[in-house]
Parts: sequence; C-alpha cells; structure tokens
Amino acid sequence: MNYLGLDCSTLAVHGVLIAPDESIVKKYKWGSKKKSFEERFPEILLEFSEELGRITVIDKAAVEAAIFVQNHKVAITLGYVVGAVWLSLLQAGIDTVKIDNRQWKKVVLNKGNATKQDMLNQMKNVRNMPTSASGANSQGENKTVDRDVFDNILGFD
Repeated sequence: MNYLGLDCSTLAVHGVLIAPDESIVKKYKWGSKKKSFEERFPEILLEFSEELGRITVIDKAAVEAAIFVQNHKVAITLGYVVGAVWLSLLQAGIDTVKIDNRQWKKVVLNKGNATKQDMLNQMKNVRNMPTSASGANSQGENKTVDRDVFDNILGFD
C-alpha cells in the first residue's frame, strides 16, 4: 500500500508519498506566495485538489490534524486548511485518517511532546543505523533516496 502523509499550514500543504517498503516515492508542496490567507487558501487547495486527481497510486492518506495554538486566528485558518484537505481526499475516494501530532510523535519518537530538535536527533540516530546485520560491520556506504532526504534535512553532504 502507498501512503500519502500530509502536513498542513496556513502557507502550504506538504505531502510525502511512501511506498510499501517505507521508501519515499515523491515529496509534494502545494503553496502560494500571496500575502493574505484569503488569497492563498483557494490557490493552495485548488492546486492540491487538481494534483490529487493526477496521483493514481495512493491507497491511504494521513492528515496531521489541526494543532492548538495560542493565536486563535491561526488556529481557525489552520482548521480551514485541514478540513478542506480532508474533504478533497474523501471526495477522491481515498481512505483517510486525521492524526494528532502528539500521537505520531509518541509512536515514532516515544515522546508525545517531542520538539523539532528531538525529531532531528531521532533522524540522526536512524541515519546511522545499519540497514542489515551485515551492514553493521560494513565499510561501504549505500546511498538511497531516503538517506539523501535525511542528509538534506540534517545538513550533511
């Protein structure tokens, strides 16, 4: 099964399509450079919906649910984006779940209130793990797309 993971903000919707072997198939960004949310929102969602119709390999999707933020205006606009993305997925017939960010952080990092630094530290740990028992003693290095993504995020060459 191919999974599409989506993270929404008031500026863009980011997505990663993941294959059954957990490798990254493709990364997406649907965004807008318009100044106001009222101008950005339709542009982002129309672009997302149009491209969603062209992606034919999605079996399931997960959308990070709107998070609580101190600024009520941001919370409301983020809720609009998450709701519109969820509706677009449902209209496309894609089995979709909303996931609270504390839930996936608890599963992936064993810490529900993980910070960005905690996530980067975990990525460094995963990056340095051997991919097989024989790889633990291997001098050679296997470069993969996933490894390149980690390297780019972590700032490694």
